[in-house]
Amino acid sequence: AARPRALHLSAASRLRLGCVSAGSRLYLGPIPAVPRPGLVHYHAVMRACATPAHWPIAASMLQDARDEGLSPNTVSTNCALAACEAGGAWRDALALLDEAAAPDAISFHTAIAACRRAGGRPAARAALRLLRRMRAAHVRPSLIGYTTVMNALSAAGYVRPALLVFRALCADHDPDERAVHTALRACDGAGRRADGLALLAELAESGAAGEKLARRFR
Repeated sequence: AARPRALHLSAASRLRLGCVSAGSRLYLGPIPAVPRPGLVHYHAVMRACATPAHWPIAASMLQDARDEGLSPNTVSTNCALAACEAGGAWRDALALLDEAAAPDAISFHTAIAACRRAGGRPAARAALRLLRRMRAAHVRPSLIGYTTVMNALSAAGYVRPALLVFRALCADHDPDERAVHTALRACDGAGRRADGLALLAELAESGAAGEKLARRFR
């Protein structure tokens, strides 16, 4: 039997042909007639491509959707951001966020996660800016969002900013063990044990729940 041809197709072409795949090579057999793809089809492929190997495909599909006459929405943006996070593509995530008409909490948190995954001092500073941008836009960061920024700052050696984020977290949420551990690890990693002890003292004075949590780390 003759071997099927291997063709390289754009993401939009793969959708038009009804060939949903995270890869860039498709073996074509008989192609049935399919309806014109809508945003839901693009979202499905973008989610499938949210991997370290295939994130550029998902990130490029927002423009593919526009080329097809569709209007990407916040869900579309979040799908593309999730792909950037999987690839640690923090600069691409920031660009997508800047283009978004109505970013929501998921948009910001996913971009912050992309910064944390990428690592490094520039990405850590970007994560902190995103946190400030969220608060300025009256979008409440989650407990995990605060902790992710703390992790990014701590890993990059920014101990004092990480502790300031922890205090902002405590003003917005009841801290959990993960958040406290992240703050203490930042202090210990920089040889600032005294700052960690001061943090525990502040936590113990914040109320019964804080005192109980602080005892677990003493």
